[in-house]
Amino acid sequence: ALRSFPSCAEAFVVRGQAQLDLGDAVNAMADLAKAIELSHAQGARFAASTAYAAKADACVTLQCYDQAVNDCDEALKLAVNPLAMAIRGEAKLLSHCYREALVDCGDALALEPHDPYTLAIRAEAHLCLGEVLEAIDDCDQALEMCPGLEYA
Repeated sequence: ALRSFPSCAEAFVVRGQAQLDLGDAVNAMADLAKAIELSHAQGARFAASTAYAAKADACVTLQCYDQAVNDCDEALKLAVNPLAMAIRGEAKLLSHCYREALVDCGDALALEPHDPYTLAIRAEAHLCLGEVLEAIDDCDQALEMCPGLEYA
């Protein structure tokens, strides 16, 4: 798809996400940056928001949490994006900003209440704050939805 349609931002997003799934965060970042550039050039706000969220996910993998938060902020300026909210929550959790992580996860869950990934992140934030019962409740909900979820 990229050879036939080099300006296809969505293909860069998908390839970037696939590279991230393979553990190749560096090449994922390059493709996602290209997707952001093309999406902006085409005026495709939702595609740009998705690309920023995917880039933020790569930043979390690379332990670049401040950049992940910035990319999520950019994603959310462009479109309502619960994935960006959840990834920002994860970046804040990993930066030890537990209350902020709870807010982001709560906002994401208000839009997508059945997301086990976000529930697991929120559970970990609760646990870090000593809110054990809340953590267990979130884990129970996540595991009901996705029994094989490793994160919870």
